[in-house]
Amino acid sequence: MKLKQIFKEKVTRKLAIYSLSILVVFSIIVVGIFAGFFKRYIVNNEYIINNQKDFVIKNARNISKSIYIDEYNRVYINQRELESNEDFRKIYASGGYNYFGFGQMYTWIIGKNKKILITDTTYELLEDFSYQDLTEYEKSVVNSALEGEEIILNSFSYFTDEILITAGVPIRNINVNAIGYGNYKMDKYPIVGVLLVQSVVKSSQKVLVNGLVLMFWSLLIAFVFSYILFIVFSHKFTKPLYKMRDNAFELSKGNYDVKNNIFQDDEIGYLANTLDFLSLKLKEADEQTKNLEKMRSDFISNISHELRTPATVMVGSLEALVDGVVTNEEDIKEYHVNMLNEAKFLSRLIGDLLDISRLQNLDFVIEKSQLCILDVVNDVVRSLTQLASKKNISIDLYKHEFKNEIYGDYGRLKQMFSIILDNAIKFSDENSKIEITLQDNKIKIKDYGAGIKKEDLPYIFDRFYKERSEKNKVGTGLGLSIAKSIAIRHDINLSVESVLGKYTEFIFEY
Repeated sequence: MKLKQIFKEKVTRKLAIYSLSILVVFSIIVVGIFAGFFKRYIVNNEYIINNQKDFVIKNARNISKSIYIDEYNRVYINQRELESNEDFRKIYASGGYNYFGFGQMYTWIIGKNKKILITDTTYELLEDFSYQDLTEYEKSVVNSALEGEEIILNSFSYFTDEILITAGVPIRNINVNAIGYGNYKMDKYPIVGVLLVQSVVKSSQKVLVNGLVLMFWSLLIAFVFSYILFIVFSHKFTKPLYKMRDNAFELSKGNYDVKNNIFQDDEIGYLANTLDFLSLKLKEADEQTKNLEKMRSDFISNISHELRTPATVMVGSLEALVDGVVTNEEDIKEYHVNMLNEAKFLSRLIGDLLDISRLQNLDFVIEKSQLCILDVVNDVVRSLTQLASKKNISIDLYKHEFKNEIYGDYGRLKQMFSIILDNAIKFSDENSKIEITLQDNKIKIKDYGAGIKKEDLPYIFDRFYKERSEKNKVGTGLGLSIAKSIAIRHDINLSVESVLGKYTEFIFEY
């Protein structure tokens, strides 16, 4: 199947849209979670480091203002300055270091002679830890601070796999009793030491682990939501298929009233409509089968009745003659006449049955040729004029502009018109008239006799349907059915109009 044809299929496009929708939702969830994660931990990592550096240098500067070192390297904390510094109080309240949301912060106080005076929570000189124990990186910060420079650097420690922020701030002795609190310039006072502060940024390894964990949970959540959407869409897609399957099973059981009632503008909707159409056709076929069965049963019943009646009359007459019950010559002659009439009726009935059987068989070939319809009508009128004259009925022929040529079987067309005209004569009153009109592509035969009941009109062309009256006592009930069959074989539309007690008009449209 060509790719272009596949994309034309609406169900294929719909499934593609459903799948794409699921993938889009999945991608939005994953991208959304990871976008937030990387924005916070990866993209903004430099922002975090800068914020922590600002925090460290600010607190280092504030702490340095609260420290006083005398000539004996004794460290004093200015309580008044301490009370004015909230961050500083937090640091010492926690034992010299604290978590500020950025990592752990450590402090060292180093004298001008590069002796470490205090580290972490120890407020005394350390004999077992000296300047030489500092790293070259830390020594450079201390040296810069001793020269009066505030310095803050960050570096990566390959031993601990951590980002380390180091700040160095000069410590200057200030006589706050003389100048007051907070109103002084630091660079006017001598440098007596260095406050070294270090803070650790969360390691990249931990960030990586957290990222993997977050990825796992985001994928799991996205999978759950995608699976739910897939189930919903699949149910929406397969629900009409299951319904059609159940209805097809009902059709196989002979229940032709089931309907899918699925209205979708795609291949599934087309299939549902086709199944509904199939159920309608199967119902019609079932009804036709029942009608045909009834017609077959009625036909057998009718033909049995039509054959039994003359046969019974003939057998009864023959038995009377053979047994000598009838001895009078006139009675014997009457019996012979009755048997002859019944034999003629049987012969006509058998002939009509053969005719209708042949005409309704499409394999039966009738000999058609180009002929004039007027010739056929005139021939029929001549043949039945004598029969009409017995009841003093006139046959009037009216010719207007009409289509004269027709392609058909002369003998069968004559038989068709003869059946209708014979019926017109049969059911017309004495001293009446019959009108035959040729106009355009229509031929009309109209009599002013008994007419036909309105409720009987739909059935007059059925086999063995006849009026049970004195005028039709010798009829077989097959004449109009034969005429209808001949009309059908010649593509002629034969219809009838009648008003009871006034007129009956047969119309041939060719």
